[in-house]
Amino acid sequence: MGGGGTEDGPVRRLRRSDPVGITGKSDRAAQLSWRIASSAGDNGYAGEAARICLTLAFDIYDLTEVVSAAPLADTKTQRVLQRIGMTRDPADDFDHPGFGPGHPLERHVLYRAGRKH
Repeated sequence: MGGGGTEDGPVRRLRRSDPVGITGKSDRAAQLSWRIASSAGDNGYAGEAARICLTLAFDIYDLTEVVSAAPLADTKTQRVLQRIGMTRDPADDFDHPGFGPGHPLERHVLYRAGRKH
């Protein structure tokens, strides 16, 4: 995460160079995002980093919810989200506005994690 807050407060936007982070926030919620080089895939880095980000979100930033979106076709990412305890409600799935109709990455799934009391 690095270097304190920005205009978003202590939780900042993920930059292209950031491998993992908590991005954006609204009403005590934030989005979990990551980028892992394909050469580093399948080593457990995404899950380990995502777990740490959830701890930061709930224990340090006192957020109440973290969400993460992934393309429907990206089953690896969905497995990571499931392993770290995030859950999906198909009613929250959506068409990503960055992809045109019929694009293979258009349909996205949304996972959520809430603070455990």
